[in-house]
Amino acid sequence: MKQIILLLVCIYLADQATYAQPLTTITGKRMYEHHSPSIAGISGANGSQSGYNFLNHTYVYSFDTNTFGSYTDGTDTSIDMVEHNGPYGNGGALGFTSGLSSIWQGDIKGNGITKWIEAPGSFNYMSITSVSEIKDAYNATMATQDINVTENNKVYLGRIRNSGLYVAMRCYNVTNGGGGNDNYFNFDYKYGIYPTTAAHVEERTVLSIYPNPAMDAINLRNTLMQALQVKIVSATGKEMQSLYVAENDVKKLDISNLANGLYLIICLAEDGTRYIDKFMKH
Repeated sequence: MKQIILLLVCIYLADQATYAQPLTTITGKRMYEHHSPSIAGISGANGSQSGYNFLNHTYVYSFDTNTFGSYTDGTDTSIDMVEHNGPYGNGGALGFTSGLSSIWQGDIKGNGITKWIEAPGSFNYMSITSVSEIKDAYNATMATQDINVTENNKVYLGRIRNSGLYVAMRCYNVTNGGGGNDNYFNFDYKYGIYPTTAAHVEERTVLSIYPNPAMDAINLRNTLMQALQVKIVSATGKEMQSLYVAENDVKKLDISNLANGLYLIICLAEDGTRYIDKFMKH
């Protein structure tokens, strides 16, 4: 059975060269240099919005407050974007990196795997609708880890953790005052997954499927700590339905119009990994 399922998956993927998550947009984020007075206050350094995790779409503290520098517990592996320089370097300008950035008493760092570039001038953030557009523009440009100075209304492209997750980030309201002034920028971003044929495939459960077997409907509960793009595929390799299941979400799926038999569930995670499962309709 396992060999048959993997064969069907290979047939399906070979026929789905453009299979990719549609773009999702996140707006209204702000990144600070860790000494910005408006968040640090009288307590001094505060890196609560000086690092960002693009897999979970959440802020990460940019430095270990116990050591005032790099993390020692692996927390940095989740940091895809971390402040770079700020008022203590680079003439007071704020940029970002996924690598190492020095501060006045030590170093802070991200995962060093996520790569960033400045988008080419021909790239139009407002009009893009496909992750292919981000991927193609990213791959056509020589990548660098460090953006030394974030510029107003510039767009930056990232490949997150060397996976199929691509991001286009538009920066605005950039304030690079230097010294004791607030250094920050606002950003919106669009992201999507562009998996390659070499993407890792795992036959393990990331969806809780119930009831199974089923007659009219099934419930799909996402147990993975990432959002999933889900495809329902027949035993002949034909795609029957598709849906998006957010992290910790449950979706009810009507299967009353499907013929009886075995169906594959192919899940694409935000890190580019595919998972396969199955259910029976009777």
